[in-house]
Amino acid sequence: MKPCLLTALKVSGPDALKFLQGHCTCDVATLPQRQPRLTACCNLKGRVLANFWLSADGKNFYLILPTSMISLLKKHLQQYAIFSKVNFESVPPPELVYPQAPCPVWVLEKTSLQFTPQMIDLDQYEGVSFTKGCYLGQEVIARTHYLGQLKRHLYRFTLSEPSEILVGECLHDVNEQKMGLVMAPTQNENEGLAVIEDRAITQVLFYHEIEISKIRRNSG
Repeated sequence: MKPCLLTALKVSGPDALKFLQGHCTCDVATLPQRQPRLTACCNLKGRVLANFWLSADGKNFYLILPTSMISLLKKHLQQYAIFSKVNFESVPPPELVYPQAPCPVWVLEKTSLQFTPQMIDLDQYEGVSFTKGCYLGQEVIARTHYLGQLKRHLYRFTLSEPSEILVGECLHDVNEQKMGLVMAPTQNENEGLAVIEDRAITQVLFYHEIEISKIRRNSG
């Protein structure tokens, strides 16, 4: 995945931990000091508004994500913070030791509120807790997990010929039916990441008019 310019949303105040525990998909209470963990904020339908690295320094929390998503995430959290003693401030990302496993893919404005955390592999990076208390979107996310109803996953795809791969563009079958949504280009030529219908990966798929020559799971 191509690198993004990152900014941190600093969350502070006496209610910061409790507030984030009710809005992040991971268990914030078990977050190691200065060791970031991938997580996300979702809407009531369990769709990811934004994903980010979450870090704590003992007093403050830092939500580290693409700069273009800071305003959207801040606005989302502020509407729920009316009765909580929390403050939000955009700051440069703190210096942290990141895990070797990179973020599988960033949710950007054109892909926001499209997918559950599992569809973008966050559950494989300890980014989703199925044991902590309630948080926004938890009912849908947990039900999908326990009933095994997930029908879309994150895949890498390779085009059969050169073309610019754009976030938010669709992948379709021979009947022009939408089968996937592009999440990001990768650093490899003619390769991208997309959330694709599992039933479609054995079919002939296209990006615009270009045939996709290869599809494989991004992880797992």
